[in-house]
Amino acid sequence: MSSLKVVFIFIFILTAPVVYSQNSEIDSLILELKGHPTKDTIRVGILYDLAFTTFYKDEALTNTYLEEAETISTNLSFNKGLAGINYMRGILASRKSNFKESNTYFKEALTLFESIEDRKGVASINNGLGINFYKQGEHKEALYYFNKSIKFYDSIQDTHNLIAGLLNT
Repeated sequence: MSSLKVVFIFIFILTAPVVYSQNSEIDSLILELKGHPTKDTIRVGILYDLAFTTFYKDEALTNTYLEEAETISTNLSFNKGLAGINYMRGILASRKSNFKESNTYFKEALTLFESIEDRKGVASINNGLGINFYKQGEHKEALYYFNKSIKFYDSIQDTHNLIAGLLNT
């Protein structure tokens, strides 16, 4: 069995239970959002969680949540929020095989995560870049970014993502 198949099986096993719990999670987040009308970083976090949760079901709704989160984050100069939004947009573009657009979002997110010294964010972006280059058949470049992500995950002792990163290499 190829290592790519193993990675996909591993990801499926990890995400299958999430699919079943998404509706109740979405409902809970919508209630939380309605109960928090203040345009602050808490609302940005709720919007980001909603975007992430609706990601597989409704891309238009995901973008709606990201747009509101971006407006609030920009007004507050909330770089962590802006970094997360760019990361999510990079994933959305990658899913459509728009790798150039995806890499642009990822690199903007990387700059923002680095500016706030968010090592987990930096690791996630490097992993995303590795996936993009792998999908384009640029294996040397992919390996470079996968190895960078592994180093960051190891440095913050994020075992779950470290294992996923190791499976990518």
